[in-house]
Amino acid sequence: MPELWFHIQWGTFGSWLPGDPRGFRNHQHRIHSRGDYKNPPPPGEHRGLHNYAQRVLHKPRITLDNDAKAAVRDAIIAKSSRDGAHLRCVAVSSNHVHALLNIDPDHITPVVGALKRASSHAIRDRFPGRVWGARKHVDAVRDQGYLSNVESYILAHSRIERAATWHERMGCSE
Repeated sequence: MPELWFHIQWGTFGSWLPGDPRGFRNHQHRIHSRGDYKNPPPPGEHRGLHNYAQRVLHKPRITLDNDAKAAVRDAIIAKSSRDGAHLRCVAVSSNHVHALLNIDPDHITPVVGALKRASSHAIRDRFPGRVWGARKHVDAVRDQGYLSNVESYILAHSRIERAATWHERMGCSE
């Protein structure tokens, strides 16, 4: 079987709500803002939707501290090796995770579910209950150049967002 790499991302609970001022789009793209996190939409666009989403959230959004980031990173490393998924690198920021995995496409959903579950169990003493949002974003990495770009992008989170990162050749950084 050829190497199939996937850039997988998921966020903490409540970290990016509908109407977010940083820009957003809903799951089916029925509603979306005129901007994104790099070029934010006009101030106040979809403010009502964002206020509503904050009101109906039944628990505060999750923001990981440095200890939690490291614990999540370590749990993802351990779980991916136990489940036979080849993890190349991972970055855990305060509100999201990026991972580069070599995995059978048919097993992405169960493996990511297991990674989310194992990592939330690793920090449940500080963050009981739900830690992760329901969705994940998966991008197939189709060539070596893109693989190198994704790898660099993930590892840059250590510098840019103070993420807890790990790379199979370089180990951990915080």
